[in-house]
Amino acid sequence: MAEKVRRLCCWCKRDMDTGEQLTNEEYIVASHT
Repeated sequence: MAEKVRRLCCWCKRDMDTGEQLTNEEYIVASHT
């Protein structure tokens, strides 16, 4: 299982690699893959 996991800031819902701000929906999807 070597797929890249997005490193997300759990309280600000921000992608720590790109600095992209996620919506709640995007965050839920991204954090459950």
